[in-house]
Amino acid sequence: MKDRISWTDVGLVFLALATVLVVALALRPTAVPSEAATAEQSPTRTASAPTTSAEPSDDATDATADDDEEPEARAAQPLTRFITAVDATTVWVAESNGCGSGGQVAVSADGASTWTAHDSPDSVLRIRLTNAEGAGFVVGGSADCEPRLWYTYDAGENWTDPQWQNNAWSRHPDDASQVLRPGGEPITPCEDSPVLDLDAFSGGHAAVLCEGGALLITQDWGGSWQAVMNDPNLYALAMTAPAQGIAAGVSDSCDGVAVQPFNVADDADLSCAEGALARGGEVAVTAAESAIWMAAGPDIWQAPSIGADFERAGDWPEELATP
Repeated sequence: MKDRISWTDVGLVFLALATVLVVALALRPTAVPSEAATAEQSPTRTASAPTTSAEPSDDATDATADDDEEPEARAAQPLTRFITAVDATTVWVAESNGCGSGGQVAVSADGASTWTAHDSPDSVLRIRLTNAEGAGFVVGGSADCEPRLWYTYDAGENWTDPQWQNNAWSRHPDDASQVLRPGGEPITPCEDSPVLDLDAFSGGHAAVLCEGGALLITQDWGGSWQAVMNDPNLYALAMTAPAQGIAAGVSDSCDGVAVQPFNVADDADLSCAEGALARGGEVAVTAAESAIWMAAGPDIWQAPSIGADFERAGDWPEELATP
C-alpha cells in the first residue's frame, strides 16, 4: 500500500523551511558603506558629534573670542617708531610715514607724562636728541626718497633747511638693506637682508640689527662688521658705549619685552617690561644718561638702568599714529 502524506506533514515541512529562512536572514553580514557614500551622507559629522544643533559651549565662545584678539607678539620687521632721550625726563618719539608723507616728532620734558607734537620736515628714519635744551636732528627722506638731514635747536618747533645726509648714520629711505654713513658711500652690512634698526656712537662706532636676528657692530665707520649676537627674537637696539649696547626683544624669562646688553665683558641681568606689547616695527629702545627708555605698542617704558625692570612711564602720544 502506498504511503500517504498528510496535510499535517506538509505544514510541518513549510514551517521548518520558514524557520531556516528567518534564521539565515538574521545572521547575514551587514554591508559596510563605501568611503564615498559615507562622505556624501555626512561630510562633517564624526562619531562623537551630536546629532542635533545646540548653543555654543563656553569653550567654543572663548575660542572664537581668542581668534578675534590681536596676537601679543609680531615678528620683527624694520622699525617704524623711534625714541631718543638724554635723561630720565627729556624724551622724543617719532613715527615713520614713508617718503613725502611728512610726519611728526613728539617731545616730552616730564618723563612721558605729557607730549607736545611738532611737524617734522619730512619722513623720519632716525631721530637723535643731543641735549635737554632741545637740540637734535632727524634723518629721513625727501618727497622723492632722497636721504636728507634736518637740525632743530628748539625741540622741533623749527627745523633747518634740508641738508645732504652725510653727517649721520641712517637706514636708506628707499632701500631697507642700505646703510648711510658719515663721509662714505652707502653700504649693505646685512647683505641683501633688510636692516631692522641702527644706532651709532662717536668715533666710527655703529651697530645694526639685520632681519633674521644678526646683530653686527663696526668700529671703523662701516669698513668691517663683527657679529656679536644672533637672535631672531630681537626687535631693536641702542648703543651705550663704543662696541657695546642693549637690544630689545622677546625672551622666555620675560612676559612682555626684555632688554639685554650685548658685547659686554660680564654677564648682566636683562630688564623686563612685563606686559609690554611686542609688535615688530613698534618696539624701539634708547639709552640715556640716567635711564633706559623703550616704546612698545601703545606704551612708553622706563628703567633706571640695565638689569632693573621697566615701569610704565606713559602713553604713546595721541598726536602720532595710534597703534
